[in-house]
Amino acid sequence: MSQPILPTPPGEPSQHSYTTWIATAKKEWAKQEARTARINGAGRYADHPHIDKLVEEAGRHARVDVEVFIGRLLEHAHPAGLDSRSEDPDIRKRAKQLASVWSYKDWLRVFESDAWPLAAAQLDVAQVAPPPGTPKAAAKRAKNEMWWRRRLRDTLRTGRGRIDTLLGLVEKYVSPFAAQNRREQETRSRETLERLDAVSNEGDRVNVAQVADAGRRGRAARLKAQAFGYAARAQAEGLTGYLVTLTCPSRMHPGSHKWDGTMPDEAAEWLREQWRLWYNREGRMTQSREPLHAYMLSVVEPHKDGAPHLHAVVWTDEGDRLREGLREYFLYASDPEEPGADERRVQVEAARSQGGAVVYALKYATKYATPEALTQETAPKTEPEFRHEDNTVAVRAWRGQWGIRGFDFAATHQQAPPVGVWDELRRVPMMDPTHPLFPQWQAAQGADWAGFMDSWSQAPSRVVYEVKVNAYGEEVRGAPRGVDLRVGGAYLETRPLTWSIEPKPPEEDPACYEKPVSPGVAIVDRGPRGATEPTGTGPKMAAFRGTDPPPRDLAVFDSVAEDDDIPFDYE
Repeated sequence: MSQPILPTPPGEPSQHSYTTWIATAKKEWAKQEARTARINGAGRYADHPHIDKLVEEAGRHARVDVEVFIGRLLEHAHPAGLDSRSEDPDIRKRAKQLASVWSYKDWLRVFESDAWPLAAAQLDVAQVAPPPGTPKAAAKRAKNEMWWRRRLRDTLRTGRGRIDTLLGLVEKYVSPFAAQNRREQETRSRETLERLDAVSNEGDRVNVAQVADAGRRGRAARLKAQAFGYAARAQAEGLTGYLVTLTCPSRMHPGSHKWDGTMPDEAAEWLREQWRLWYNREGRMTQSREPLHAYMLSVVEPHKDGAPHLHAVVWTDEGDRLREGLREYFLYASDPEEPGADERRVQVEAARSQGGAVVYALKYATKYATPEALTQETAPKTEPEFRHEDNTVAVRAWRGQWGIRGFDFAATHQQAPPVGVWDELRRVPMMDPTHPLFPQWQAAQGADWAGFMDSWSQAPSRVVYEVKVNAYGEEVRGAPRGVDLRVGGAYLETRPLTWSIEPKPPEEDPACYEKPVSPGVAIVDRGPRGATEPTGTGPKMAAFRGTDPPPRDLAVFDSVAEDDDIPFDYE
């Protein structure tokens, strides 16, 4: 007799019956006793000071389609067997249960038989995406408590966001609950990083929190270099900058009476897909027309009700073609006749100056790149500064809750150079002028993105990564090791040291920090060019003086960010 694919999981039966729950909720809504159904469905919102007003708001949506509203509310009230009120200890407990409920052989039979939907339904984790990889690797992930923790946190975060949106609790981008949870998460993450050190194979030791701060400021500085580089390139080619704002239809706005239940992540996906369709059409040559000659920067931002919209700067010499193409994909494609759509959905206007166009884009891109909530400033803050910090926390919570990417660069008529090559070349303090990669290195060291685009287009290069085996037996891409030319084989090593993560030693034992830092491994604050001095005592550090140093001088986060290889509970 063959062994069944799915064994019976141990433990008590589920404490909540969805059939009974939905039936009760429908009955309560039918009696207009919305308060009971609201509290049952929302759970953690029962003690909200404005519960009556919120119930009335929920009823407004519920009258549109009671069955759909209640169904979606209850679907997300208990994501993956958790309650919407669940905290991190509950997540850890649930992850431990899921990791131990079946054996490795049981999970292997599940994935070899493509029975994940059946297994997920039986374990009440249908909202969790299946583990990736081969059946053996997927089975190992399913037996890993850390893997379940990360998936449950993501699922619960998104489920809470959907409940907040359904019940009209979003006040500014996200609900106050989500903003507070984000602030607490960042505090926990900061405390975790401060307890860890990066240790090189030569004995260098640096606190991981410093690496994280330098990396964030480095990315912000790189965004500025890219933006001004594209602007300089466009100005040299005589292109005009256009400020673009693209908004979703009213049916995708939770704050609108026309809202059809579309969630912010679904609206963002619509924006991305329409942008991709427009970009692919305009960047393709046809028999009747040439590709649109344009450089563009785009950033996705939230409205106060959580719905996304897109700001972009497009440099082109065909403004009318740009305007009509965007109207075709963002206006005529969905609800073009709704009131105000013609004036508000697609807004394209010429920038007054090239600098104004760059500032327009960077205003949205860089104000969230360095979280003020994580800086260690001791000076008292004014009321506007507190409001700005709250705004940035809310936007980071919104991006994290819905998994929305913020910023992007593109060019329709040519391939843009990879930012990874730029970052790696910035790590090299000195270079032989006869090396084939010297022009790219020189442009990167001078923060000249326009020159970097020119030199890269003449000799395309790529980042060389090491190959490693992760905890699940898969060969994966590891940390970058250098840069080479795609044609010609010239290679430049950019990371001679290897790093590992270790717990920080006791503060009363400072001996491990007495060793001078090796050349080229400074932890730096990438501010404006020449505004900060790198640290370190190595002889090659003099080459960085007065210049904008590399964005991240350690390979630490290349391994820490690898989702399946984090050796600790990193959140």
